[in-house]
Amino acid sequence: MGKHDLPPQEVLRQFPLGWAEHWVPLPSGYSDACLWKNPSAKLVLKASLATSLTLGQLNDIRTWVDFTQAQGFHLLPQLIPTSNFQAGYEYQNRVWFLMSEMPGEPDLSKATMATGVQQIAEQLARLHAIWKSRFETCGPFPGVRRRMKILSTAEEIFSTFGQMIPHSTRSVSEDVRSWLIRLYLFLPSLVPVAVRQLESLQRLTVPIQPCLCDCWYRNFLFEDTQLTGLIDLDAMKLDHPSVDLARILGSLFPDHPAKWSEFFSYYQNGPGAPLVDPEWVRKLDFSGTVCAGLYWMRRLLLDNPSSGHSEQVHSKIEEILRRLSRPLISFGDPII
Repeated sequence: MGKHDLPPQEVLRQFPLGWAEHWVPLPSGYSDACLWKNPSAKLVLKASLATSLTLGQLNDIRTWVDFTQAQGFHLLPQLIPTSNFQAGYEYQNRVWFLMSEMPGEPDLSKATMATGVQQIAEQLARLHAIWKSRFETCGPFPGVRRRMKILSTAEEIFSTFGQMIPHSTRSVSEDVRSWLIRLYLFLPSLVPVAVRQLESLQRLTVPIQPCLCDCWYRNFLFEDTQLTGLIDLDAMKLDHPSVDLARILGSLFPDHPAKWSEFFSYYQNGPGAPLVDPEWVRKLDFSGTVCAGLYWMRRLLLDNPSSGHSEQVHSKIEEILRRLSRPLISFGDPII
């Protein structure tokens, strides 16, 4: 199904509010998800690949979101159940779910940067505290396990690269060829560093609770200088809150790690905020960047290498390459 097609009627019939007309396709970033907006009904319909989101996971997410709203936290979209009270509907190898549209834009301009960062830190702490109060358990570190699984695929990715570039007869665009070669220059030496850093965390039993897990700064919406919404719920999983801090800090301040301490101060001052070790965040940020490099290297190799890529993809890969090209710094100390 194309990202610009209209939602299937079979899907819309599953939701009490799905009959609303005038669905408008939305850009969906880097993922293979499809998004539509209904401006008059203020609804958003999302279709995620069933390989990345199951109905069971979506029902868990709905439970977590409903609990936050019951506690007076209203920055997350409301998930609107189907007519048979499920969180979504599986159709054509996708999981479809309907949610309320959140006001605001992902705009952290100079005007909103100072107060915006403080609001993100404080509201993230509040959200984590709410989930901690009800859902916290203990177990192995999920975020570390996910990263180690990705890192274990590095040799396969490098082997595929060696077979395809530069000896392949397949047509490869200049952008893709340049990205692949530059990623290959950095990643083979950085993967072992990331593995070593995660090994100590892999052995730990840690508190786990619902986390956003794709806590990117552009998922926080603002109206003027006020934080009004937090979107992109389908990455939510049980994890340690440090994964969210690593993601948000790496996206907010990839080149200014000295600013991390200020964010931590705002976060840890939140009532009931989980205790988070800055060293864990530092390691998760670095290993997450290496895993992002591997993800894009695999995706570029498996996708049509002669096809063009959006400006958004171009910007994302260049950002990853910029971070991989030099030692990552956190709190003033080199990470490698």
